Amino acid sequence: MGVCFLQPEQKLLRSASLKVTPQRTAILELLRESREHPSVDQVHRMILQKYPSVSLATIYKTLDLFKEKGLIQEVAASARQVGYDGNPGFHPHLVCKSCKEILDMPEGKLPQEYIKEASKNYGFQVDSQQLFLYGQCAKCRKN
Repeated sequence: MGVCFLQPEQKLLRSASLKVTPQRTAILELLRESREHPSVDQVHRMILQKYPSVSLATIYKTLDLFKEKGLIQEVAASARQVGYDGNPGFHPHLVCKSCKEILDMPEGKLPQEYIKEASKNYGFQVDSQQLFLYGQCAKCRKN
């Protein structure tokens, strides 16, 4: 019997109790390696290059499943700008109001007093967090 070597993405899929398929592996790999925050349509276009029969509906379902399992996060910088991030851990995002680019900052911590206040004063249980800082990127400031 041969030894089976799994890619990191395949291990993540298994650890999330998901069936490992080439398409799921490719989608997760694309998001984990991307420094961008691609939209559903962008993910679909990129995956079609390797798997031409993958439908847009499959991409939507897969991204929703990955979000549900905590493998990725949805990054909604605005109502019209939704992308996906292969790093599900908390980290701030910088959003350029001019070119709409979204940049990741290193992982950080949201001040705990906000979470405590949400619980104590509003009875709200925080289960995820995102932080967006809006402004202009260095490229747009030069122009």
